[in-house]
Amino acid sequence: MLAGLEAGRAAAREREAARACRYPAAAETDEKVMSQDTAPRATYDAVIILGSNIRQAGDGYRPVTYEDYDQFGMLAGEIKVIAAVVLCEHDVTDTFVFSTGTSEKTRAAFGSGVPTEAAVYSQDFLSRIGSSNRPDPTIILEDRSVNTYSNLTECIAIIRTNQWTHVAIMSARYHMPRVQALWELAQRKHPVTAGTDFLAAEDVITKYLPGIYEDIIKAAYSSPQGRIRRKNEAQGLQDMRNGKYITAEFHLPEN
Repeated sequence: MLAGLEAGRAAAREREAARACRYPAAAETDEKVMSQDTAPRATYDAVIILGSNIRQAGDGYRPVTYEDYDQFGMLAGEIKVIAAVVLCEHDVTDTFVFSTGTSEKTRAAFGSGVPTEAAVYSQDFLSRIGSSNRPDPTIILEDRSVNTYSNLTECIAIIRTNQWTHVAIMSARYHMPRVQALWELAQRKHPVTAGTDFLAAEDVITKYLPGIYEDIIKAAYSSPQGRIRRKNEAQGLQDMRNGKYITAEFHLPEN
């Protein structure tokens, strides 16, 4: 199945390249597509992209893809970068915040010199928009956080510093219910007045690039690792309801 996904991704990239970034405009809001029943606003002060781990690629690093997974199931990083490029091409914002530093898990896997997820994701993003004639967007790296909760608390600090009034937070579709629940939790301790929309990367892509990624997304979410991830995300929400959720950094078990 992984080989089939890889072939599908390659074909999708070829079709995407052939379009030369001339993405179709969103004609109208489809409540089944966008998180919180909303398409992206015409302008956000910033779009915040949450990390999802990295993998080695040659001498460097890359965002994880649907083929990658950890003990909690499927991962999704590349799809967020592609969605960010789509939003950039449609002038949804001129500022992108890439969030996530270096966790204990990442250092254990790659060593103490591993770059932050924010750096890896932002570099991938800039490489994908490099051929555009438009000015480069503003990039802000939030490189202190180590999990979803600290993603949000660190980004609240950035929102306050910049006095933004309306932002979007983007992650993978499977992640968004937990992101929204943790956002509510974070705001109880760190109130922020900025309006916030929550965008699932897959919903952004299927809205603006219809007919290209749907089969890839469906295959990933129905895969064994996709089912494991969705089960663990549901458990995380249940733990929050039961008061058992741990917001501190996940620590590897000692040998």
